[in-house]
Amino acid sequence: MRFSASTPSTTLTVEYTEDNPGDWIYHCHVTDHMMGGMVGRYKVIR
Repeated sequence: MRFSASTPSTTLTVEYTEDNPGDWIYHCHVTDHMMGGMVGRYKVIR
């Protein structure tokens, strides 16, 4: 799945099935935002 939210102050809710085990990150593609903390990690366990 590929998606983007390109408008300011947008909240996006996505429902999907995690079917690929491992460590993953989610992040904003704006470098200043990422450096400000808009990045996180999560683990998928089967």
